[in-house]
Amino acid sequence: MISRFRGTRRFLAAHGPTFFGRVGLGLLGAAFLLFAALLSEEWALIPIALGVLLLVIYFMGGWLWGIYLRHDAADDSPDQLIIRLGSISAGDMITVIDLGQRHLALDLSRYMSTGRVTVADIFNPQIFDRSVINRWRAVMPKTPDDPRLVWRVGSFNLLPIQDSSQDAVVLCEVLSELVQEGDQKILLEEVYRILRPGGRIILVEPLRSLINRLLLGWGARRYRPLKTWVKLLEQTDYLRLKPVKINDVVVYLRGEKLEPMQGIQLSLIRD
Repeated sequence: MISRFRGTRRFLAAHGPTFFGRVGLGLLGAAFLLFAALLSEEWALIPIALGVLLLVIYFMGGWLWGIYLRHDAADDSPDQLIIRLGSISAGDMITVIDLGQRHLALDLSRYMSTGRVTVADIFNPQIFDRSVINRWRAVMPKTPDDPRLVWRVGSFNLLPIQDSSQDAVVLCEVLSELVQEGDQKILLEEVYRILRPGGRIILVEPLRSLINRLLLGWGARRYRPLKTWVKLLEQTDYLRLKPVKINDVVVYLRGEKLEPMQGIQLSLIRD
């Protein structure tokens, strides 16, 4: 039986040390203020200490609840949402672009029969320098020997996959790790290259929404609004964009590569 909190546990395995370290510092600060108030009889420090404690508890609970909403609160699991939104069948050729976070590819491979999931690991420590990515990679499962899975190493500007060969490409919280918008466009163009005409891209990203700001506070500053991701896909000529918001904290966004005739029509319109 799959645990209801599987996604939350996976996230905590990578982000937990940083998060609980910050919570520990907050609790230590509140305890220090309370101890100082009792020692010096400066009773005015007690409300400040209690205020710090309440803030720490609020953001700890909000962060955990936000992670649960992102990963486990939906009726379907992330892999099921991707399969349904991407209209993926058991015989499709799929590429999952990731940073060594192998669990999504493993989950998707279970739906394959004659199809195949190719994992393109584009991690580069000079580009993706957040320590949490290294921790995430360290706790991911080992790569199994499965004919439905192919493991490859690439880069965001050169995916090791043949032109127009994939039915669908999945990017789950990868694009936002590229700080420069130009690099994001390069990766989307590479995805466009390997998709067959009519192929689908499925982009999964947390949102800069009111609920994320309330739950995560300053931690939500890295997130982008939905219109940013829509604009990027439109600029790379993806059509029929279809966003599916989950609890207003994360979006699953599908786009399609142009068919040849659609490309001609779009060029005429732009000219």
